Amino acid sequence: MAMLAVLASCAKDDGLSTSDGKMLTFNVNSSVSYETRAGISANGKELTDLWMLDYQGGVLKQTIHQESSEAGFGTVSAYFTNGEHEIYFVASRGDGAVLDTNDHKITWAKVSDTFYKSLTVDASRAAASTNVTLGRATCKLKVSVDDDIPADAQTMTIKTETWYKGIDYLDGTATDAVLSNFEDDISDGTKSVSTYSISPETWTTDVTVSVKTASGTESVSVKDVPLYRNRETTVHGNLFGSQQGMAIGIDDSWGE
Repeated sequence: MAMLAVLASCAKDDGLSTSDGKMLTFNVNSSVSYETRAGISANGKELTDLWMLDYQGGVLKQTIHQESSEAGFGTVSAYFTNGEHEIYFVASRGDGAVLDTNDHKITWAKVSDTFYKSLTVDASRAAASTNVTLGRATCKLKVSVDDDIPADAQTMTIKTETWYKGIDYLDGTATDAVLSNFEDDISDGTKSVSTYSISPETWTTDVTVSVKTASGTESVSVKDVPLYRNRETTVHGNLFGSQQGMAIGIDDSWGE
């Protein structure tokens, strides 16, 4: 259900311009969506949450949160008083989101693909309807095992020394750095696992890949793995036997 929290000023319900302000509509999509408008998607996967935060004179005026289950997801309409507004959009398909307006950030229990955009709008001069394209705020780390995985393999864990769980919605920067242990079930024979972080423009972190089997755990570590906002870093190689080792690649095709 959509949530509209009006912290200052009164919304008009007639949908018309007044001497004090007017209704504005924003049609939101991601920079990597190639579908016609039907919600918000990225690389063929639907985003699940959208936030719009409206500031005027440094004061938060209103917050709108939409979920993908709602009709009209991705189209945001609200009343804006005359004058200049700073408007911030965040869209994501992460899990366990928490909005903290005191520290102007959104954090997730599990980060997934996330997009961001800020706009400066003079409500008295703005068009009634505006298309807004959000840019990706995440990086993706994909780990693949090239050699044969034992039939009794249970889980793959990606340990990263630094991983970002939040975004500052005022400037789009990464927040809440943690040591992360991302575990996925590979008992069905899966040989690759991916995980997302809110991302600085460029950074590095140490990565340890572990596969747990019924008889024990095999691990390999890679130092200073490069990561980039809007790019996928691939780490792949052999984990079992005497030829342990991992190679690093950057997939530019994942980006805009």
